[in-house]
Amino acid sequence: IPTNATIYVDGVDKGLTNAYVTNLTAGTRNLTLVKAGYQNLTTTVDVKAGKTTVMKAFRLPINP
Repeated sequence: IPTNATIYVDGVDKGLTNAYVTNLTAGTRNLTLVKAGYQNLTTTVDVKAGKTTVMKAFRLPINP
């Protein structure tokens, strides 16, 4: 994941990559990573109460 990509959870800006997103309600969440010059990454993540979920992903530049 490129650094400083914006993290959206259920459409809400949660900061930038290389950071933890905390205090999410358990359940299936829509996750989107956005950075200029890269393809957006959108996926779902199953958040479990009291657990840490680590997501590793990569995005390709728009014009590699």
